[in-house]
Amino acid sequence: LLVGLFAGAIADRGNKLQLFKISQILALLQSASLWWLTFTGLITAELLFICTIYLGFVYGFAQPVRLALIPSLVRSNDLHAAISCNSLFFNIARVIGPIIAGAVIVNWNIAHAFGINIATYLVLLWASNFLITADGNSKRQKSSGMLSGIKEGLCYALTHKSIRPMFLLFAITATFGRPFAELLPGLAADVLDRGALELAWLTSSAGAGAIVAGVFLSQQRHTTGLQRLVLINTALFG
Repeated sequence: LLVGLFAGAIADRGNKLQLFKISQILALLQSASLWWLTFTGLITAELLFICTIYLGFVYGFAQPVRLALIPSLVRSNDLHAAISCNSLFFNIARVIGPIIAGAVIVNWNIAHAFGINIATYLVLLWASNFLITADGNSKRQKSSGMLSGIKEGLCYALTHKSIRPMFLLFAITATFGRPFAELLPGLAADVLDRGALELAWLTSSAGAGAIVAGVFLSQQRHTTGLQRLVLINTALFG
């Protein structure tokens, strides 16, 4: 949450595509480190904890940058469809990725899974070289300080009658609901007595509902009733 505030402010002032590439390179370094540690047998719980904390900071930076990049890639009248498509394909990867990883771990080992993960980052970095952006930053964004920009954004979100409840709801969900993904390995191993493949299916199921939501949103031409759907979804999630 805290990293995301600064990442958004940095994205408003910098080259979003370059920042996106940097975030993916940082994530690639974590995956490469895990591959080397597992391949050599040097992995320990302490090193895994450090790598996980590191990746948390990287994702906290990458997510706002990725979302801020979208308006630079499409025209304003296509923005709604672009955001929906971005969410759709992102969550398709959330479904397919864990299934592939589970199959690789079962048939080979974890090091092979990290190796494939490294390859996907390399492909993404290569493909990002072909993106064309209209990355124009306003004079106000360049002249204002980062902290003042964060303060301005928070004040706007907390005083806007429509954004404020959604902002608070997302903050609560991110704090108390998001950790369920980190609890899934323990659930699969200790509670359900299952292995890597079953864990992969559990992880993939989290993205299945998001795919349905992405298809639904891509067909919408207005935002009427979306707040109600968000509240219903949050209640069902809880």
